[in-house]
Amino acid sequence: MKKLLFFLFFPLIGFSQISDLTLTMNGFEPIVVEVKDKSEKELYDSAYKWILRNYNTPEIVIKAKIENEMIRIEGFQEKTHGYSQMGVDMSYNTKYSLTLSFKDGRYRFDFQILNVDLDNNNIRGNGYYPRDLYKKSGERRKHRIYNDMHLSLETTVNNLSKLLYDFIINGAEDDW
Repeated sequence: MKKLLFFLFFPLIGFSQISDLTLTMNGFEPIVVEVKDKSEKELYDSAYKWILRNYNTPEIVIKAKIENEMIRIEGFQEKTHGYSQMGVDMSYNTKYSLTLSFKDGRYRFDFQILNVDLDNNNIRGNGYYPRDLYKKSGERRKHRIYNDMHLSLETTVNNLSKLLYDFIINGAEDDW
């Protein structure tokens, strides 16, 4: 009986989750997020409100918008990812482009890295691109530093994606 209940409710569990974005040699693969019972307009309006609430200067970060179809922003986040070596934490800042496209019942989340810079105790260095975490063959580099950077960057971007999704599903939390 327990197995039967598990298999009956398992599909519901799957629909309440969103896919994680995956970092590849060419950047992040976009994802399409299913949001049942939401129109293009509702999804667009929710995403627009999320941008207004979560970015300090939304009028500057919004680079393009087509009402009810698409919004593109350029954002900047400090300490998006990094690694620790010999007791020193190295962190990176990321300038990015996020394009959100809307259709009835779904939206596309397309995150592109524009620039990454080292930021460690006000020492700034040259950046890198996701392809630098990979060998020419496309295989991910095995060193712990590359793995830490890869994992922490994916985690940061997926957290951003989940924040948007939660806002679209639940709206703003105005419990003050």
